[in-house]
Amino acid sequence: MEKQKRKPRWSKLRRKITHPLHKGSEGNVHKVGVPNRSFSLVSVIFCAAFVVYVIQYDETDIHSVRRILSEDTFPSTEEPPENPTNSCTPRHNIVFLKTHKCASSSIQNIFNRYGYRHGLTFVLPAKGSYIGHPEPFNWSMVPDVRKFGLHYNILTHHCRLNYDEMRRNLPDNVVFITIVRNPVELYESLFSFYSLHRFYKERFDTLGKHQKPPGFYEKRMGGKIGFNQMLFDLGMDDKAFGNTSAVMDYVRFIDSVFDLVMVRERMDESLVLLKELLCWDIDDVIIFHLNARNERFKRKTKQNDLYPKTCEIQKVAMSLLKFSTAT
Repeated sequence: MEKQKRKPRWSKLRRKITHPLHKGSEGNVHKVGVPNRSFSLVSVIFCAAFVVYVIQYDETDIHSVRRILSEDTFPSTEEPPENPTNSCTPRHNIVFLKTHKCASSSIQNIFNRYGYRHGLTFVLPAKGSYIGHPEPFNWSMVPDVRKFGLHYNILTHHCRLNYDEMRRNLPDNVVFITIVRNPVELYESLFSFYSLHRFYKERFDTLGKHQKPPGFYEKRMGGKIGFNQMLFDLGMDDKAFGNTSAVMDYVRFIDSVFDLVMVRERMDESLVLLKELLCWDIDDVIIFHLNARNERFKRKTKQNDLYPKTCEIQKVAMSLLKFSTAT
């Protein structure tokens, strides 16, 4: 009976594998399970030398290396400022005299967004969207926030200009801004928005064609809406509209007290001037058109004989527009 082969003992097998040297089947000698000691020693020496080098390395040189790496190897992705020499301070105290139907709601939205983001205090009416009007502005029309340790920053709601009164409770560096528009286009927009054909018992396209009693077109709906609307909003006494000298004096007064008079027909240029005046970012003056009619509902007043007739009715307001666009 053939003898059964013995299985090798694990203790002998382990000794054989872990022994530094053993002979192969052909008598060759091999190293088993032992790392290259020379390589390990060199690695240790190199690491120690590197640590000593880093410790002794001058700190300023390290910063120089970091600067070179950050500028050359990893260039900055940040864009340089638009105007690195600009040292102006953003303006937060503003009076925007909101004129009717001059894209003023869109401009008001710019100031409202900015004030909300920066935690500024607004002059608000007790109700509705008017502060006074047709009565000139007066601080008795709004709450007194000084008793709460606050002061007003921005006034943008509909009111009639009362320059000295407005300045009385606003910071000294307050900026006055308004916007004007071609009076004929404005008057047509007023007619549509406020349904003035019911008030005047006449359609817009028949204005001036029929004999009317003196002062017929001088009537104002609700005492506030009517002809020469911009100058009325800007505080001029409507009883003086027939006095050409008084009108030009008041137009020059407007020019002297307002830091910027924007023009609806030159909106892009006006927004650039607004940005520069207030030292704001370009994102701050992005405009959204509000309360604007669809083009198909607008009458093309310049393409018919209505334009000169309406200009005659609005001749006082035309003086304001011509002065504003000229300056």
